[in-house]
Amino acid sequence: MAWQRIRVARFGGPEVLELADEDAIPHPGPGEVRIKVLAAGTGFSDTFIRRGRYPEYKGPLPFTPGYELVGIVEEAGAGVDAPLECLGCGWARTSHVAEAIDNTEEER
Repeated sequence: MAWQRIRVARFGGPEVLELADEDAIPHPGPGEVRIKVLAAGTGFSDTFIRRGRYPEYKGPLPFTPGYELVGIVEEAGAGVDAPLECLGCGWARTSHVAEAIDNTEEER
């Protein structure tokens, strides 16, 4: 199934934001989950990264901006225990990632 994302392939101004068409939705690797993103937010630090001025990030490129997201877990990779009811989401070098939190009955 094809999908689209905004990505930054080189550092610069807003003109470097591009809509990328992807041929297939990737399957998550070990310890990862794939999330259907319902909403994503970008902030001031994304602008600094896009310009190449964020001290902790100098590549690799391309990357997908957005530190925060809300979505639904669609698939879990090896080593991720279900059920997955809560997520702590964050940012990675090339795309969004999430750390799964196992919210079983025993923890409630």
